[in-house]
Amino acid sequence: MSLAANPPPCPWAAAAPLIGDGAALRGILDLAGPETGQRILVQMELDLAATLSALQEAVVSGDFRTIRAQSHVLVSIVGTIGAMRLHAAARRLNESAHAEDAARVAFETAELARDGAALARAIGRIRAQA
Repeated sequence: MSLAANPPPCPWAAAAPLIGDGAALRGILDLAGPETGQRILVQMELDLAATLSALQEAVVSGDFRTIRAQSHVLVSIVGTIGAMRLHAAARRLNESAHAEDAARVAFETAELARDGAALARAIGRIRAQA
């Protein structure tokens, strides 16, 4: 099977369920230029991974203060790039952490872990083809 007949999927199209049309992220990358854009994408992947990891650890230990702090970081990261579904989930997590509602926190964290990991992979694919 040739690649011409079956081209690899466009990373932007694959990321659409997470970042919509990608306008926010494209705008950032266009302003940054190719070299800085690559660094931004790498840092986003690292920040997402670190934030999601810290969230998971905080949920396991019941550390609502850290959950609030890390969910706030996540709100900023995903909101900046237009990942509005994740943004809404991160806000719900933050609200649940403020209420110290462990069941809601666990539910929201599971959704964010799944979608956040998918977003990190999508950013990696965008970076690889940039």
